[in-house]
Amino acid sequence: MLEADDYFVVDGKYRFDRDKLHAAHKECQLNTSRHMLRRTPRIFVSNTFTKGSELKPYYDLAAANNYQTYCVVVENRHSGRDEHNVPAETLSRMEDNIRHNLKLR
Repeated sequence: MLEADDYFVVDGKYRFDRDKLHAAHKECQLNTSRHMLRRTPRIFVSNTFTKGSELKPYYDLAAANNYQTYCVVVENRHSGRDEHNVPAETLSRMEDNIRHNLKLR
């Protein structure tokens, strides 16, 4: 299981730095590629994907390495608790992105 959040774990503690978010996602993509090259049978990427453009690098990697992909949408089943203190404005924007990018058929 791979997550961009892994990038922010230092000495066992989560230390998010918005300025490093792009690097975190690039590292997650690189780690995904490494696992595919090693032919890891099942790779789970657990990130907050709110737009197709955020999924595209992983779909491209999967296609290039002959992996099947499945996208799982997780509903708000945790009473809206936010483990990462994301600002309300950001959460609203992410929710709008998801609503406009879901493909149901």
